[in-house]
Amino acid sequence: MRDGMDAVYPLLDSADAIVVATPVYFASVPAVLKVLYDRCQPYWARRYVLGEPRREQKRPGALIVVGGGGDPFGTQCAVTPTQSVFAVLDVELTESFEFVGVDSPSDISRHADALEKAAAIGRSLVLATRVP
Repeated sequence: MRDGMDAVYPLLDSADAIVVATPVYFASVPAVLKVLYDRCQPYWARRYVLGEPRREQKRPGALIVVGGGGDPFGTQCAVTPTQSVFAVLDVELTESFEFVGVDSPSDISRHADALEKAAAIGRSLVLATRVP
């Protein structure tokens, strides 16, 4: 049986940069994203079981986390697993933005500063991946 990740692994391998933008539910990442993270186990095994070398240079990565305003436990449980996955993918978390207080899709339109910060992260990653 073919794995649905057969299409995803080559994309992860060839990406010049990786961005994870996610809502936070109950202080953690949504189940679909957690499944993707868990399916990165082969990268961990390559490194720590098979002893394959790391990339010569880490790729830049970014994390954008958006949460509602009512969870007193914040976003750290979303940040930590992302950092762990980035480590085995040889991605350096160069940009991170956590924004709490958005409870509906229309709420973000009232936060121009947050939208600009997200756009700036995108621009920064594009610049980081350009070949001189």
